[in-house]
Amino acid sequence: MPNKAEPWLLDTHIWIRLVNGDSALNLPAFLSGIRQREATGQLLLAAISLWETAMLVSKGCLSLTLPVRDWLAKASRMPGLSVLPFDPEIASDSCFLPGSFHGDPADRLIAATARCRDATLITFDQALLDYGKEGWLKAQAPG
Repeated sequence: MPNKAEPWLLDTHIWIRLVNGDSALNLPAFLSGIRQREATGQLLLAAISLWETAMLVSKGCLSLTLPVRDWLAKASRMPGLSVLPFDPEIASDSCFLPGSFHGDPADRLIAATARCRDATLITFDQALLDYGKEGWLKAQAPG
């Protein structure tokens, strides 16, 4: 059994790409990290990512191979993934994030979820990576 890994919280776009088999994520260190976290229950997703995915589909910004409800049900059951519920701690933190943070509610909730659960946010979003560089959040790009 692998050692318990530090939890990773997948940003919405990372989760979608991972589930859909995007070749941009075929990075050996990243895939190894995913497998280790699947095995140790340290692969996380903020509940807002379910809503954000459905919203992207409804706006025509994202196409899925299944109806959105079916895709979400299947994708949220990927091996080792825990969908973290929205709770009072996350709600509060999302409204009082330290430093300078933009107003996107989904990103605020994702950042707050990572902070409250002491998880590293895995993202390609440069604004979130920069926020992490400021020391307010643990964030890294895949790879």
